[in-house]
Amino acid sequence: MESSSPSVPFPLLPTPIEANYRACTIPYRFPSDNPRKATPVEIQWIDLFLNSVPSFRQRAENDPTVIDAAAKAERFAQRYTEILEDLKKDPESHGGPPDCILLCRLREQVLRELGFRDIFKKVKAVIFVDNSGADVILGILPFAREFLRRGAQVVLAANDLPSINDVTYPELVEIISKLKDENGCLFGVDASGLLVANSGNDLPVIDLTNVSPELAYLASDADLVVLEGMGRSIETNLYAQLKCDSIKIGMVKHPEVAQFLGGCVGDSMAEEEVGKLLRPWRNLEGKVVLVTGASSGIGRDLCFDLAKVGCRVLAAARRADRLKSLCDEINGWGSAVSSSAGATGSQALRAVALQLDVGAESSEIESCVNKAWETFGRIDALLNNAGVRGSVNSSLDWSDDEWHNNLSTNLTGSWLVSKYICRLMRDAKQKGSVINISSIGGIDRGHIPGGLGYNASKTGLNAITKVMAVELGVYGIRVNSIAPGLFKSEITAGLMQKEWLEKVMKKTVPLRTYGTLDPAITSLVQFLIHDSSEYVTGNIFIVDAGVTLPGFPIFSSL
Repeated sequence: MESSSPSVPFPLLPTPIEANYRACTIPYRFPSDNPRKATPVEIQWIDLFLNSVPSFRQRAENDPTVIDAAAKAERFAQRYTEILEDLKKDPESHGGPPDCILLCRLREQVLRELGFRDIFKKVKAVIFVDNSGADVILGILPFAREFLRRGAQVVLAANDLPSINDVTYPELVEIISKLKDENGCLFGVDASGLLVANSGNDLPVIDLTNVSPELAYLASDADLVVLEGMGRSIETNLYAQLKCDSIKIGMVKHPEVAQFLGGCVGDSMAEEEVGKLLRPWRNLEGKVVLVTGASSGIGRDLCFDLAKVGCRVLAAARRADRLKSLCDEINGWGSAVSSSAGATGSQALRAVALQLDVGAESSEIESCVNKAWETFGRIDALLNNAGVRGSVNSSLDWSDDEWHNNLSTNLTGSWLVSKYICRLMRDAKQKGSVINISSIGGIDRGHIPGGLGYNASKTGLNAITKVMAVELGVYGIRVNSIAPGLFKSEITAGLMQKEWLEKVMKKTVPLRTYGTLDPAITSLVQFLIHDSSEYVTGNIFIVDAGVTLPGFPIFSSL
């Protein structure tokens, strides 16, 4: 988009523009240009989040994917307001910097517990590009691609005239055109939401008081501004105040510049920061994952999460109606990220339902696994999540039927599904990952009274994990278990409201908290599926806030 009109102020700068704003280089900048402004205290931040509750409630109550959304949105507003009011009485930081990430996480946690997932509007991000070609390709474009993959709109703003090796607007247009495939995708991601604009500036300075009218128009409704490019004694809007959220990343290679800015010398802070945001296991495009017990609870949530990071999901469970609604919702997001051009049938889907009872006869399970394999022509990972808890009874009162039901579902079923999938992986000479969702009930200090069948089955599942890891390593198949503790979820919402639970938590949980599935379990599952974990097998990953650690009281001792 060419700039041909007189420049205008960037629309997201506060109005009026601060008198001391100056886009400049270090030799012409003085400490007096950077007055120390008072930092908002934590109470002010909490008030800001309190003021946002009505807009989040309104957004939630209009979510068509949630049953009884209006009532649940009202419950969200009440719960989150109570949390914030409690924090005002006793701020976490006690006078220190506010933990805004915590405030956001608490808000998202309440929304997720009530069943809300994607209620937020699509983000529009403006990224100012001012760096060398290598940094653009290795840092900024992957950053932009991640935004696009999550459904955001992205405007890349580049300067017009060159400075040494920096990328200009015409060059950036050419680079992106060469990186796109014949379908207009940028490394497999739909790039229809990507625009490139001429900032109207000359390199090496980005002056937000003078940008092109075209950029001002495109940026007027942006939610996020990313200011990139700080190196070779160039300071680019480090202290600029904006009306919306902003991220400032860059490189500081010269000691005198770092000292002047009060920072540290880093060869490439930009790539480091982008790398943190772009964890490799958050990109699982093309991986085919079979999830058992997918119709509800943890299994259902994991299906949504895996589909969002690019997986094709084989959702397996007994309840066909719940599986259909799950797969319809996922497939409603659009065609699979990694589906090839012109793909038809299952090859164009993100999720496919698979009716499977893991407690069935061995031959039925084998037939179902073969059908699952044929759906996408491969399975890269198995998530053995199907399980039952059973009643809480003394070992003297457990019935034979309940004992057999526990073991056939939690233990035998997981082994049979693993057995038949791993045979197919072996015969196809394909590496793979098996993840067993166990429990702290399978750990010594988790063997609490009343759960004989459940504890026995989960202990056995952990043993299966270790033995199969030893046996299948030769085929490149990794086997690991995840043993979750108690998590906040819609299923445990009633329990979490019990007054006694908080007292128990403070006495028995070292971290003094109960986590949520996302990110505690989801991030670990993603890692174990991704090739980053190719050196990890035979482990029991305990995710319980430390409740099973020795040296701390256990629940049964209270």
